[in-house]
Amino acid sequence: MRPLAPTNPMLGVLAAMMAFLAITDGLAIPAMIQVTGLSVWTSVGTGLAAMLLAFAAAGVVRRPWGWILVLAALVAAFALGFLTDMMFVMAGIFTLLVVIVYILGRRLESR
Repeated sequence: MRPLAPTNPMLGVLAAMMAFLAITDGLAIPAMIQVTGLSVWTSVGTGLAAMLLAFAAAGVVRRPWGWILVLAALVAAFALGFLTDMMFVMAGIFTLLVVIVYILGRRLESR
């Protein structure tokens, strides 16, 4: 997967999506505590790590290696699914949105 050009307008959309993924990761923390009964420290540690990774990806998405952080943030969101099932669904939705943004970005670059 070749990164989009730094001037591609879809990168702003991708950065916003990564910020929304970070918020979703943060909201998974109380779900892990209340619904699945995980300990507070496990929930906060894993949720915060995924959240910080998604915020970092949102910040560096215009750099060529920013796509590595985007993919890592999506993998971290999927990994949260092993702790609380709803994150499998949310990570799948965000992955689908990233694929759509990438395809639309490629179409914009070809024009």
